[in-house]
Amino acid sequence: MNNFVIVTDSSSNITEELLKEYDIKMLPYIITIDGEDFLCYEEGMDFEASVKNLYDSIKGGAKVTTTLINGERFCDFVEPYLKEGKDVLFLSMSSGVSGTYNAVSHACEELSFKYPDRKCVAIDTLAASLGEGLLVLRAAELKKDGKSLNEIVAIVNEEKKSIRQVFTVDDLKYLMNGGRISRLTAVVGTLLHIKPVLKGDQGKIVSHSKVKGRKKALDSLVEDFIRTAIEPEKQTVALTHFGAKEDAEYVAKRISESVKVKDFLIRDYDMCTGTYVGPGTVALFFLGNNG
Repeated sequence: MNNFVIVTDSSSNITEELLKEYDIKMLPYIITIDGEDFLCYEEGMDFEASVKNLYDSIKGGAKVTTTLINGERFCDFVEPYLKEGKDVLFLSMSSGVSGTYNAVSHACEELSFKYPDRKCVAIDTLAASLGEGLLVLRAAELKKDGKSLNEIVAIVNEEKKSIRQVFTVDDLKYLMNGGRISRLTAVVGTLLHIKPVLKGDQGKIVSHSKVKGRKKALDSLVEDFIRTAIEPEKQTVALTHFGAKEDAEYVAKRISESVKVKDFLIRDYDMCTGTYVGPGTVALFFLGNNG
C-alpha cells in the first residue's frame, strides 16, 4: 500500500478538480496586493475571478509581491500527515526562481529527524506553472499505478529533464522589474516591437529567441513544439495565459492543425508566477527534446 501523500505548491497551477481526483494536497503561496495578503489557492475559491482581480490590479499599477513557502509553513501543513503515519512527497517550483525548495528541503531534514520512521522528500521540479504541474500529475498517476515513493522520486527526477517550457510576454517591463532584463533592453525592445521568447533551462529563465510582433512570437511557440515534442500523440499539452485566452487557444489550434496530440490543458496563469511574467503572457509546456 502506498502510504504517502503528494503535496505541491500553488505554482503548479493544477485545477481543483484534478487535485481532488488524484488526492493531491496544495500548499498555497501568499500574494500581497497593495499591502493586503491573499492566498493563491483555497478550496472552493473562484480561481478565474481571483486571477482577473490580480490582472486588473497589476494593470492599474498596484504594488504586488509574493512570499516563498518557508519551513514553518511547510511543517505546519505536512506534520499532521506524518503524525498519522504517512510519508510526504513534496514537488516544488524550481529553485532557480524561488527559495521554496531550499526552505522545504531543510524542513524535511528536520521532520525526518523528528519522525525517524517516516519519510519526507522534496523534489525540485526545475519548472513552474503547468511545467511543474505536469510533473505533479505524473507523480500522482504513478502512485495510482502502485509505484512506491522511492520509485516515483527516481522517475520524476529523470523525466523532469524532458519538460519543455517556452513562453512569450506582452510587456517587457515585468521582466525588467523582476530583474530578468535591463531597463535599456526593455525600452529598446518596446520601441522596436520586439517580443522575446523565453524558456526554462535547468530551472532558470533564459532567452530563447527574439521576434518582431505578437503573432510571430506565438507562432514561434508552435514551431518549438513541432520541432522538439516527444511522441506528441501520447501527450497532454499544457498552456497557461495571463489574460490572453484567445492567444493560448490560437497556439493550441495551430499545434493541432500540424501535429496530433492526446489533448490540451489550457488554464489561467497561477497568481504567483503570473505576477512576475505579467499580463499577456502565454506559456507552453510539454515533453520535448531539451538537448
